[in-house]
Amino acid sequence: MRIAIIDAWRERWRLSPVFQPERIASRADYAAPRRAQMLEQRRTYVSNLTPADQQPFSVPGYCQPCRRQVMLQVDFAYAYPVDGRLQPNWRERLVCPHCRLNSRIRATLHLFERFVGARRRDPLYLSEQNTPLYRWMADR
Repeated sequence: MRIAIIDAWRERWRLSPVFQPERIASRADYAAPRRAQMLEQRRTYVSNLTPADQQPFSVPGYCQPCRRQVMLQVDFAYAYPVDGRLQPNWRERLVCPHCRLNSRIRATLHLFERFVGARRRDPLYLSEQNTPLYRWMADR
């Protein structure tokens, strides 16, 4: 109930897009026909975003840590072939130009804020001190 109220409040004030993570309990659950169709649609969408010339590019998106719409920067570092065409490593190379966090870390922070609800005075151990993640956490 608490999450539904928070989501309704965020939606009303347009603080961030509503994000509903989905629990996948097994490989069979992941491979379900409806999910396979959705994944294929996502693959097509992502493939269409990718320029053929392999030059860095930007895509519009929302950065939860910055709490604003941004043009996320993408390059081909750590790219890999998909159906004979080089695809960016979306998990590592979709970077916010303001906080410099990649999509993996931004998603982690989004889930952390939403489901952990730590407060500023709560102790937190990070095993790193020379990264954008540490700087972002230290500023909070």
